[in-house]
Amino acid sequence: MDDAESKGQSRWVSAPPGRWWIAIGAGLASAGVMVKARLAHLPGGSELPDARLAALAAASDMHLYHALAIIAVGLALAACGTRRLWHGAAGAFLIGILLFCVGIYADAAAMGLGFINPMGGILFMGGWIALAVGAIWR
Repeated sequence: MDDAESKGQSRWVSAPPGRWWIAIGAGLASAGVMVKARLAHLPGGSELPDARLAALAAASDMHLYHALAIIAVGLALAACGTRRLWHGAAGAFLIGILLFCVGIYADAAAMGLGFINPMGGILFMGGWIALAVGAIWR
């Protein structure tokens, strides 16, 4: 039994914040791979128009890139210690994936959620800016 368990805390609760971002990013990357695999195995005569397929491919790319960015932020936090802007960047990437990528996935399924995509894109850009600023300013 380690210190956390002896104090009644679970290992899940006491994990450093950087590790949470790594776990979240890894889960999102796994979901991104599933989307990519599904797109790769669509039948040749798919009912989706080429423009919609291209949008889905772009969304799945952004999904994977930003999942990897969340993992990188988690690794940086684990190595360098807590920086608020980096936590903000990882949060922006996470919410950006939910709004931008999931919005495009839902729009392709004719769910009409395309209006949330621009908000996700803005969060992606804001996340990258927060990451850059956090790297040089504590």
